[in-house]
This record gives sequence, C-alpha cells and structure tokens, in this order.
Amino acid sequence: MRERVWRRSTRAVEIGGQMKKLITALVIIVSMATAGSVCAQDFDKGVRAYGAGDYATALKEWTVLAEQGIAEAQFNLGYKYENGNGVVQDYKEAVKWFQNIC
Repeated sequence: MRERVWRRSTRAVEIGGQMKKLITALVIIVSMATAGSVCAQDFDKGVRAYGAGDYATALKEWTVLAEQGIAEAQFNLGYKYENGNGVVQDYKEAVKWFQNIC
C-alpha cells in the first residue's frame, strides 16, 4: 500500500516539474514577443524621426538598439556615420557599426 502511494506522489512531482517547465517557457515566449514589439516601436520611431530630419532623435533611438545587437539599427548608424547625416562624418565609426552586423 505504501509503495503505491509513493508512486502516485512521484508521478505528481513529475507532472508538477513538467508544468513548471511549461509555465517558464510561456513566460519566456511572452517576454520575447513583448520585447520585440518594443524594439520595433523604437526602431520605427527612429525611422520617422530620420524621415522628418530629426537626426538627433534617430541617433538616440538607433544607438540604444544597435548596442543591443539589432542589425537594422547597426546598419542605419553605419549609414549615418558614413554619410554624415546628423553626425560628423566618421568612416571609422561607420565601419565599426557595419562590422557589428556580421
């Protein structure tokens, strides 16, 4: 009798462990989806600012994202530094951002 109770308890622990893993996975997925949305909004804010000629805001938005490893933002910073759009033209800085993409 005791052995039977122990097996049921072990099964409950196994299910509980699986449930914890499932909940952890769901939390991670939701967090990643939300973070991606925030990054997209910040990137788009930089695009709108750049299009309106507000290069300082575009630089601010893209620099934060580029430092987090967002390739599109790194490319845009490289392009800004290569052409001197809102920043002092600096080929070394441009190359740095272009190389970060790879």
